[in-house]
Amino acid sequence: PEIKELFGNDIRVVPFVLAIMATQLYMAWICVDFSWPVFIFVAWAVGGTISHSLSLMTHEVSHNLVFATRVYNDYFGIFCNIAMGLPSSTLFKRYHIEHHQFQGYEEYDMDIPTEIEGNFFTTPLKKIGFLIFQFAFYGIRPSIVRPKAPSKLDILNTVTIAITDVLICMYFPGGPIALGYMFLSDVLGMGLHPCAGHF
Repeated sequence: PEIKELFGNDIRVVPFVLAIMATQLYMAWICVDFSWPVFIFVAWAVGGTISHSLSLMTHEVSHNLVFATRVYNDYFGIFCNIAMGLPSSTLFKRYHIEHHQFQGYEEYDMDIPTEIEGNFFTTPLKKIGFLIFQFAFYGIRPSIVRPKAPSKLDILNTVTIAITDVLICMYFPGGPIALGYMFLSDVLGMGLHPCAGHF
């Protein structure tokens, strides 16, 4: 019975999400002063951890586990994407629900690498490459194997993140460098990173 009391949504994560988003945006603000080795290390150690955490939060909202109302979860996922710089939350939700409904069925479960991927990434070096670019395969595979027409929420997600990305480029010191820091954090956080071990 104690476990059943834990079922359902839990909004207690919201302050933590706000704190890590603020940290990521602050790091993007100051990264222009970093040397390139420090820039890359911070994007991996700090940014990668934050980006991966925000990605996992979009997983939680895909299951409506933060707010009691579905639409609030959808909007919160879009909000999380601001500090990632990439619009992924709403489309991820559409494919991820199918992953749970049809787990293990190649035509519906987009978490399963394609046969082409399985046949190509067969050597240790190729497998390391797959891990480094895992984010790209995970993000692009569904649109190639099982494309979906964009929903209104997908369009809202894309427009919102495009606007915030432009604002970051315009108003953050270094502009595009700040956005580049966020993108690099996404790549590193989803690739060869301790947080990405669950992939």
